[in-house]
Amino acid sequence: MKTISYKKVLITGAGAGISQALAVAFAKHNCDLALCDINQEQLKETERLCRQHLTNSSQIICKQLDTSDKDSVYEFAVELKNEFKERVAQSRI
Repeated sequence: MKTISYKKVLITGAGAGISQALAVAFAKHNCDLALCDINQEQLKETERLCRQHLTNSSQIICKQLDTSDKDSVYEFAVELKNEFKERVAQSRI
């Protein structure tokens, strides 16, 4: 059986509902999280809930983002690629 622990996970609409519940569930498995939502306040609450379960080795990146804006989504994807790549390089030092 495969494990989801320590994977990288991107969740859109993470500020509420099932997306928020998924973010917390993945945090309990020490996944690196990339969370976005159009509502900044709800996103901050999701981040707070996730941080209660993350270990120091896990990373969380949150961004207020309107997923209907293709340019913003692309910029976020590039940002995540760079952030996670840098993190992998640092862990090998």
